[in-house]
Amino acid sequence: MLLTRVDHSSLTEDVLNALKKKGIYSVLDLLRAENGLIEKHTSLTYVEIIELKKHLAKSYSAAPIKAFTYYQTVLAHSALIPTGISELDELLQGGLFTGTIYEFCGSADAGKLQFTLTILANIVRSDSKIYFVDTKGDFSAKRLKTKLERKSPQQDCLGLLSNIIVKQIEDKFQLITALFEVKRDLEAGPEAKVIFIDSLSTLFFSSNDHAENNNILNHLANILRYLAVEKNMIIIVTNLITTWVGAGFENCEETVEKVACGEYWRRVPNVRVKIEKLSNADSLQLSLSKHFNVVLNDQCTVPLSIFNS
Repeated sequence: MLLTRVDHSSLTEDVLNALKKKGIYSVLDLLRAENGLIEKHTSLTYVEIIELKKHLAKSYSAAPIKAFTYYQTVLAHSALIPTGISELDELLQGGLFTGTIYEFCGSADAGKLQFTLTILANIVRSDSKIYFVDTKGDFSAKRLKTKLERKSPQQDCLGLLSNIIVKQIEDKFQLITALFEVKRDLEAGPEAKVIFIDSLSTLFFSSNDHAENNNILNHLANILRYLAVEKNMIIIVTNLITTWVGAGFENCEETVEKVACGEYWRRVPNVRVKIEKLSNADSLQLSLSKHFNVVLNDQCTVPLSIFNS
């Protein structure tokens, strides 16, 4: 925030000009500056500088919140939402917890979209708003309606579909814009608990500018953490696992699996679940590789029939 005359009566035009000559333009610049430097180059006395800094710190600092009050607020807005897939709920210790970023990752043919659409169809029955960010144009309301009708033929499926807000985007910049739109929507009041982002890797593989990609990923991580923690949202992201083959010791080939979007993104999700099709082609293996920064190897098997339930 730039310093102006309205911030305090002692900030006259002459004082502001003197501060600017010393590179002090903002409130933060002034608070960081040494009192002796300000006193030397302005007409302010040492006591006036102290009083000015106290006033600015009080005016622009965040209001303090008692820890117990904040704890009660978090509890009041927290929820554990079952995915409707019993094996996955057991793996995740009960289901999806608000304030958490989940990542479901796997190879291109692992069935990530079908899997997350099944979760979406189960969650939407709770009548809360759900945001679906579609990066590839793969979202099908018809397919989702079919899933809903199979499990709840008597339920108003069209009404449930109206609880899903689809945002179709084409690049990583539109993704950031869409998430800020979600933030504004939530501040306006509608109840929503879940944000799905389908195929994050699609947005970043189209560019080889790693500096730009990491910059956007940093913005993405910040807004997702804000939505998860401050708005008590569940964030679900699908991502691609790539396989790299290189030379290991004694010239043996070494295969390494990496989650797309790089090392920076690898640290962002709180929980990561790898989806893998088993060789018998009638079930999926889910591996919990990360759970709140603890690396785990818990696994479960889910029949492909869940897609039709």
